[in-house]
Amino acid sequence: MALIRHTIRVTPTTVKDTIYFKVSACMDRNASWFKNANDTISLIHEQGHWDICEIYARELRRDITKAKSQKEAMKIWSRAIKYLAKEGSKYDKYNSGISSGITEEWKIIIATRLEELNEYRNEHVYIIVP
Repeated sequence: MALIRHTIRVTPTTVKDTIYFKVSACMDRNASWFKNANDTISLIHEQGHWDICEIYARELRRDITKAKSQKEAMKIWSRAIKYLAKEGSKYDKYNSGISSGITEEWKIIIATRLEELNEYRNEHVYIIVP
């Protein structure tokens, strides 16, 4: 059994009229654990959670560029975190206790969404503020 705590970290840096954001899918090592390091099924399941976190990080990178201020960008981030949590719960509902760790349907869903958001894989985005 394993548990990997993940989140999306946003690090803003302002230079003149531009706010640069580093948007990263992250794992919290201190809150993550493995009961058995040889449990590949749990690792496969947790990889699905990690990939979903990357999907929401990519969506956030896409959406944050539409923000008009740092405050608005952080609201977008907050919303992304809520959606990530809901998606993680939905993922667990259909994939917990599965002998393969993840269903074929979810493998396809995750791979398709990652590919659709491929242009947002770069962690760095920016907005220009008036």
